[in-house]
Amino acid sequence: MKTIIFLLIFLFFCACSSYETKESKIEKLPVASELKKAENNNGQPLPKENPPSPASPMGLAVQSMKKAQDDMSQTIKLLEELRRGDQILDFRNNRTSAFQTLQTFFGVSFLGYDEHRFWFLAQNDQKVGLYEDDGFLEKGTIGLFMSFKRFIAVQRKGQKTTETEFYVDTTKKDLMVHRYRNQNTTNENYVLSGK
Repeated sequence: MKTIIFLLIFLFFCACSSYETKESKIEKLPVASELKKAENNNGQPLPKENPPSPASPMGLAVQSMKKAQDDMSQTIKLLEELRRGDQILDFRNNRTSAFQTLQTFFGVSFLGYDEHRFWFLAQNDQKVGLYEDDGFLEKGTIGLFMSFKRFIAVQRKGQKTTETEFYVDTTKKDLMVHRYRNQNTTNENYVLSGK
C-alpha cells in the first residue's frame, strides 16, 4: 500500500515538474484582497470548503497520504545523506533516534526495536539481532554496499570489541549476517518476512 502511494505521489511530482505552460495561456487567479472586495460587494460570504472528517474514508485517505509523505521525506533525506557517504549512528548518547534512523533505512516491515535492542524479522517469527553477551551496542554505520543495505554494529564489553555486519537485499528479502568475535568469524543467512 505504501509503495502504491509512493509511486502515485512520485508520478504526480514528476508530471508537475515536467509540465510547461505558455505565458499567454496563464489565467491569473484573484488575490485575497480582491476576494474580500467581492465578498463585501455581494454582502454574502463566499462558501468555504470544509476539510473531510478524519473518520470518513476521504479523511482516512488524506491522513494515510500525509503519513506516507512524511515517511518518504524521511527516507529521501536519509538517502541524500548516504550519497555523501556512510552515516555513523551513536547508540550510546542517542539510542532512540539511532534506532528510528535504522528502521527508516531498512523499513518498518524488516526491522523492529525496543529501548535496548533491535532485530530483523526473519521467517517463522525468528528475531535476528546482536548477541547481548557481546556487550553494549555503542555505535553503528549504515550505508550502501553494491545492491545491499548495510549496517555494521560495534559492541564493547570491557576491552573486547565485537563487530557484526548485516547485509539486506530488500527486493529479494535476503539477510546475511557476519559476526566477528575475537579471531572467529561466523556467517548466517536468513529470509526476511517483511513486505
